[in-house]
Amino acid sequence: MAKKKIAYTTSRLNRNLENVTANDSKNRRASERSLSSALLVLQYSSSRFSDYRILSDKFLRRAYYAQMIDHDSLKAKESLYLCAVCQKIVCQYYKPSMQKTDGPYEVDLHQLDKWEAAVVADAEELAVDLGIRLLQAEGTVIHPFQIHRGKGLYGLFSRNAPMVEDAIHSLKEGGFPRLNATANQSAWRLGQAFQDILCQNEQGVNDYLAEQLSRERKGYHSGVFLNLDLLAVAKIAARWNLEVELDTIECPKELIVPEETDYSSVEIPIPKEGFPWDGL
Repeated sequence: MAKKKIAYTTSRLNRNLENVTANDSKNRRASERSLSSALLVLQYSSSRFSDYRILSDKFLRRAYYAQMIDHDSLKAKESLYLCAVCQKIVCQYYKPSMQKTDGPYEVDLHQLDKWEAAVVADAEELAVDLGIRLLQAEGTVIHPFQIHRGKGLYGLFSRNAPMVEDAIHSLKEGGFPRLNATANQSAWRLGQAFQDILCQNEQGVNDYLAEQLSRERKGYHSGVFLNLDLLAVAKIAARWNLEVELDTIECPKELIVPEETDYSSVEIPIPKEGFPWDGL
């Protein structure tokens, strides 16, 4: 049977993009003002934990604009890098004694998209560091599926085969609480995709990426401009020297192909008092 090729875009994505583009000037000014305000706060006394949490989200939004409106993958990757850097700083400022609203939810695997940003940005050292921090956060309450998904992704990225194999076993075993049969089947399918990467099954990985994106386009991801979840899986597969076929508006090839990227000249936002630790 001929393999179905997934379309580069959809009518819904095109409509959403048209709406964003039509209001780009206004939205861009608002977004940049918001980012500038968040950066300005660093020059005053404040909660640095909250400041960098906000900045991380702002840089992620800027990455969406850079890729979808400007078609500038280098600028998008720089913003993804800064998003991940700010999340790492959030983790460094975190203390278990903080209020519940500023609790471990902000420094654990609930923030996996920030780690995925580092992966997609080809910021290897940052991704390794941030991944460990999110995995080892204390006092967290995370759904088991999210834990095994995170371990599987990090294990593949860091070439930790035992960690990946443990995640694969748990994902394929299923029976996750509060997940229906369809969701548990999706967990099994993700586990199989991890196994395909580990076993160098190129066709299996490409089938998973196409099937999952097709499914998500019909669901709550239908209007998402950058699908970091699938981009991270695709990037990791490519890092395992698999030829990834995926190339769509929300998963563009230029963000999937691994490439050495130097971020040494990128300016990191620093508070007026400096960081209470050495280096980043």
